[in-house]
Amino acid sequence: MTYYIFIENGKINGAGTARCLNEDILNLEVSAEVYQNYIKDEDKYIYKDGIIKENPNYEIITAGKQRQQSREEIIIKLNEL
Repeated sequence: MTYYIFIENGKINGAGTARCLNEDILNLEVSAEVYQNYIKDEDKYIYKDGIIKENPNYEIITAGKQRQQSREEIIIKLNEL
């Protein structure tokens, strides 16, 4: 099977197993591993210098999302009191 990540306006815009036919979309063929990792977490990769590469800010983004989720859970629990 062939895997693609779609690039639009210099940014990753999605992924799939079939080429996107929109002329504004660049279809980059990627490995199954990159495809699966991207599907699990869209923040893991970026498009830079014509290639898909791991996001150097991934850990910072992930930590921020976890903090936000914790805040939301605390707010929900407080509202239940």
